[in-house]
Amino acid sequence: MSDTLLAPYRVLDLTDLKGHLCGKVLAEMGADVLKIEPPGGDSARDLGPFIDDIPDRNRSLYWCAYNLSKRGVTLNLESADGRDLFRRLAAKADFVIESFKPGYLDGLGLGYSDLRKIKKDIVLTSITPFGQTGPYKGYESSDLILMGMGGFMSENGYEDSPPIRMSQDQAYNHGGIYGAAASLAAHYDRAKSGEGQHIDVCIQEALALMFDPPMQAWIMNKKDGTNRVGPQMIRGKILMRLVWPCKDGFVTWRLFTGGAVGRRTHLIIDWAEEDGQHTGLKGTKWEDIDMLDITQPQLDAWDKVFAEFFMRHTKEQLVEGSLKRHMMIYPVNSITDALTHRHLKARDFWVDVEHPELGRTLKYPGPYWKVHGAPWRTRGRAPLVGEHNEEIFVKELGLTKDELISLAEAGVI
Repeated sequence: MSDTLLAPYRVLDLTDLKGHLCGKVLAEMGADVLKIEPPGGDSARDLGPFIDDIPDRNRSLYWCAYNLSKRGVTLNLESADGRDLFRRLAAKADFVIESFKPGYLDGLGLGYSDLRKIKKDIVLTSITPFGQTGPYKGYESSDLILMGMGGFMSENGYEDSPPIRMSQDQAYNHGGIYGAAASLAAHYDRAKSGEGQHIDVCIQEALALMFDPPMQAWIMNKKDGTNRVGPQMIRGKILMRLVWPCKDGFVTWRLFTGGAVGRRTHLIIDWAEEDGQHTGLKGTKWEDIDMLDITQPQLDAWDKVFAEFFMRHTKEQLVEGSLKRHMMIYPVNSITDALTHRHLKARDFWVDVEHPELGRTLKYPGPYWKVHGAPWRTRGRAPLVGEHNEEIFVKELGLTKDELISLAEAGVI
């Protein structure tokens, strides 16, 4: 895999749920990522749903998704022999990524200052809920906690009801992706300076970065929850609908008025009239209407016309028709839509990955970037528990098979 971006660099992945995506991103860029789990396996293996609804530590879909392209070994860092093996691995590694509580690795003699003595230019990336410093540094978290404390949740939902979270966990992914980006930045600096780095990723701060547009609205209005308006947007003193139901789902579109963009609304009215819908808006001069002069009752009346138009069509009809008319109507794709989307198919986004132990392949998201001369590729499905112990500890570190058996019996691997 020498033609990939990060070959032949090695990553030791000590993360739990908070950092699995970080290692996956580096693996997909070509790094050799060794997922180091405690004996018996990472706790993420217990997360459902499971393949074929069979609860098994090797069949967790979460585990499979976020540990694709990694190799896997088991190692008990709480044991002296385990720490010794880790140091030997670190001597050949370029990155270590971890998500323990601040100070945990230092207490084991495996913190950044210790790792630097083993390998001067090593990059240690620590991904934690609240960072390595500050009054909250030792606090536990969950997706709900971080979405709330990062501020993002306050902007989701409706103004007259409590904030809501996203449908699935997302907070840790933000920490993971920023961890990967920061690791690459440190890698670039290392190439110039010859020095490593200790990167402190705070997931709360990663989520707070998403707060930039709402912060701007707050500066203007000095009111919390200003943007919590569901499928709408605030424009002056009115709520403008952005998401519209159609025959088979939803699409996004917004009303335009004013000299520069009012013509766009003529296009949808013309289309509706061509379809036989009597809109009553054919002669409206949208170019002459100032958005700030529109009242909510007036907009609500117009919305009834637009809503009827959208319900006459499917998503595909609306999108194809809008392209022909140079309009801006976009589908709200479901998971099924994404899996069959012709554009993603043309770009080879979805990939089939073999699971030999299951005798089948599963479909995964594939390349989300393309680099000439350095193709994205998967190394294969996520590792089974301890799958590469012999490959790493015996063939690479030189242990005998008898020593491997003894270490397993002692709970070291």
